[in-house]
Amino acid sequence: VDDMRAPLEDACLSTPADSSLLDAVLAPPSKKRQRVGRSDALPKFQRVGGNDKVWQRLVEAVRGRHSNLIMLYGPHGCGKTRGLIEVCNTTLGMHVYEVNSANALGVDETVRKIVNVCQTKTLLGPRAVLLDDIEGFDETYISAFITMIQKRQEDDGLLVVTCCDPFARSIVGLRGVTAFERLRLYEPTVKAMTLAAQLVRTDVSQETLRRYATDACGNFHQLELR
Repeated sequence: VDDMRAPLEDACLSTPADSSLLDAVLAPPSKKRQRVGRSDALPKFQRVGGNDKVWQRLVEAVRGRHSNLIMLYGPHGCGKTRGLIEVCNTTLGMHVYEVNSANALGVDETVRKIVNVCQTKTLLGPRAVLLDDIEGFDETYISAFITMIQKRQEDDGLLVVTCCDPFARSIVGLRGVTAFERLRLYEPTVKAMTLAAQLVRTDVSQETLRRYATDACGNFHQLELR
């Protein structure tokens, strides 16, 4: 039995060889397994890092089926991307499929993947699509995204769009999409950034983290660099 156990476990954990399987095509490559779960509480980073009421509104909108199309907007570095991924993984129990201008592989292919993820269910549970920093896409992509959004069905999976300025000229076409649940994130305070940083860097004094947070001017990216 012991001789048979190891090969059997290896076979169960191996990656499917058939690349035509939907998850094998759509799942982003990763060396570690992504764990998701459901909770009644927000992740601690989002509870102390500012904008906790906005994240709670997002959770209520998704769980209450009020909206499956959400726009998160706010200043660069306020925590839109990280916050959504953590809330989905920890609170909502959703895997996140992220699309941004850096990993887009053509208009038709990108739209096809987004539609497939939104319209299919897996044994791993529900999935959410994050269309990140939509201002970074050129007008051809924006036009295709608007057409895709207008064709969405009520039972499609969660699609979240992030941007810094919802009134930016490059995404003017999105203003007419009334189905969006628009949630605004604000620049986090120095105190909120300090408390959030303490969860990540326990080896750095609070005074040092506060100084770094002050210099970062409400931008978590700048805080991480420091």
